[in-house]
Amino acid sequence: MRVEDYFEHGKRAWLRLHDKGGKRHEVPCHHNLTEYLDVWIKTAKIGDDKKGPLFRAIRKENRLTENPMAQEDVLAMIKRRAAGVALPYSTCCHTFAPPASPLTYRTVEPSSMHSRSPHMIHLAPPSCMTAPRTKFLWTKSREYVSNLMPHPVFISYARKTSREPAEALHRELGGESGLAFLDTSDIDAGEQFPKVLIDALLDAKVIVVFADETYFNRWYCLRESRTALAPFEALLRRGGASEQQKAAALSHLVVALPQRGPANLLKGLPSLIRQGSWPSARAKLLGTPGLRSLPIDTLDRK
Repeated sequence: MRVEDYFEHGKRAWLRLHDKGGKRHEVPCHHNLTEYLDVWIKTAKIGDDKKGPLFRAIRKENRLTENPMAQEDVLAMIKRRAAGVALPYSTCCHTFAPPASPLTYRTVEPSSMHSRSPHMIHLAPPSCMTAPRTKFLWTKSREYVSNLMPHPVFISYARKTSREPAEALHRELGGESGLAFLDTSDIDAGEQFPKVLIDALLDAKVIVVFADETYFNRWYCLRESRTALAPFEALLRRGGASEQQKAAALSHLVVALPQRGPANLLKGLPSLIRQGSWPSARAKLLGTPGLRSLPIDTLDRK
């Protein structure tokens, strides 16, 4: 959404919403929203940048950038605000999603309304009243399948080197209908990061990282780990966080180590993660208490 998408029409403020397929919807703003947006635009001094993003990312030293907020920025903001009012760490963007409306509007042709006004609106029950609300996830071939609940565990791994232990853990946690989300299709360089992976990351309460040398050289793995670390990094930017708060911001991460690897393999991760006693990612160990039990124990603490 750009700054120019917030505009005045008559005596009221409006927003231009961009929907899928290039569709646009213009809706009037609630008076509270108008007040908030006016203060934001004035404080951020972006009123003259009509083509710039309306909501922008903030980086080091609380510096406002010219880049739009990414999904991980929104997640970090939600986590930070949730912690401030003692909401559980599992609080995410979807926690505040409004329920499906009980009524939907459909215009009716004058001929079907007989003597009624041609401008009358008819209320009709939507499909959500006759079918359960579902969450769409990808299968191995990235075709949509319908599941009633999102997976609470997300498995992040490099396809080339950790496929076998990742698939073994996925089976141990119940397979396609179990606790874990696993995407097994390859992601090529230059390909857009799949939205379904972002949705699965934001839905997850526990993220299992199969750390090896290849993992930290794959762009999609780095994107997944960056999203997983977003709440912790936001806490550091704010400053003044206690060790307990830092530990809580990393409590959703589980690391699986390779059988052999360099001693500084986890150098890019926070010290609290580097100091952890993590299990091996070897597939034959998944059947014993260790890696298999860690995601479940972490979920129990949430």
